[in-house]
Amino acid sequence: MKFIHTADLHLGSPIEGLTTIPEKYLQLLHEHTNQLFAQLVKAALREKVDFILIAGDFFDNHAPSVALQVAVHEQFEKLQRAGISVYLCLGNHDYLNLDKEHVFFPENVFLFPNYPMTKHFRVGTAEVALTSFSYAQRWTSGILQQFPRKGPEKWHLGMLHGALKENDPGGHYAPFDIPELLAKRYDYWALGHIHKRMELAADPPIVYPGCLQGKNRKESGSKGFYVVEEQAGKLVPHFCPMETLRWQTVDFTLKKGEDEAKIEQRIFSELVKLSQKNDKIALLLITVRLFLTHGTATSLQEKVSSGFLVRRLRDLLKELPNLYVEKLSAQLISEPAISLIDQEILAQARQKTFQSSQLTAMAGKLLNYPFIEKHLLEKEVQQEIETAAVFDLVEEADDDENITG
Repeated sequence: MKFIHTADLHLGSPIEGLTTIPEKYLQLLHEHTNQLFAQLVKAALREKVDFILIAGDFFDNHAPSVALQVAVHEQFEKLQRAGISVYLCLGNHDYLNLDKEHVFFPENVFLFPNYPMTKHFRVGTAEVALTSFSYAQRWTSGILQQFPRKGPEKWHLGMLHGALKENDPGGHYAPFDIPELLAKRYDYWALGHIHKRMELAADPPIVYPGCLQGKNRKESGSKGFYVVEEQAGKLVPHFCPMETLRWQTVDFTLKKGEDEAKIEQRIFSELVKLSQKNDKIALLLITVRLFLTHGTATSLQEKVSSGFLVRRLRDLLKELPNLYVEKLSAQLISEPAISLIDQEILAQARQKTFQSSQLTAMAGKLLNYPFIEKHLLEKEVQQEIETAAVFDLVEEADDDENITG
């Protein structure tokens, strides 16, 4: 058995925060956004999967345009001709009262009702059970208790658009905790709602695939879907990146005494390398963060605040077909700010965490790629990791001080 697990496509949603992007990039962005679901369908056909699970928020709202519905219908028909079924539930964005509203999908698409239901079907000789439900309104709770425990079927899958209880204090989005899911004894949990890819458990897999494409700079990093395949009596998920749009943050720590021309050249060179390494991605939208300490270039902050430096970088990089600097910021890490952090703990962190051995241990299997290993072992890179971590701690400490003060 082999299937795709995806969620949170938010079809029909605009990309946020791109008011100044040049027309050539905007056109590229619109083309690839409109083709997002079509690319997923191509992947399903290429992988020859048995079915697709879409765990909620397929559309960005509960009233998608007719044009979008027609385009989606055509893609579903391609799957139908290949004998690929689709099992879909509605989330908190595309919710519908299905007793009153109708959705027009081909026969190969099964839309779960507004209550937990178990759909039984066969893949080859194996009987499969799939339990899910669709949101009838924006908020829902107390729903997981109605999911049955696994029965005699070979595979039982759960599809849930919801949030961990610890992340959903209001209890609005079908809240759950991991022991509750494990108690159902299912073989795979296909989750949706959280736009960041996460594997909450391995046996059985409890997986958020994240969204297919980030909507704004907060949704950075590689996005995609999972192909789940039967291996040695278990269901094993494999992440497949969707190489369309990627939001990415790039940090630079400025060296004491480094002049502005060298700073510009260093940023330029790194971004060119980033573009070349990711040449299969249609568009990289980059946020550059500069970390300054006392003694670094004093006029640099003025160039950043005035918008001069970001425009300068855009001009230098304008020949790159797949990279655009969307935002640039400079942060001064001052002694008063750093003093908010317990210095003894920070010293221990430097000794125990920000060392080559610890960083490589955390990198794990990524070190199988020689270019990553080489990059991570560079002293400058390790210093940038430490500075970025300190800056994040400063922000958290500053927030705590403002709250308690």
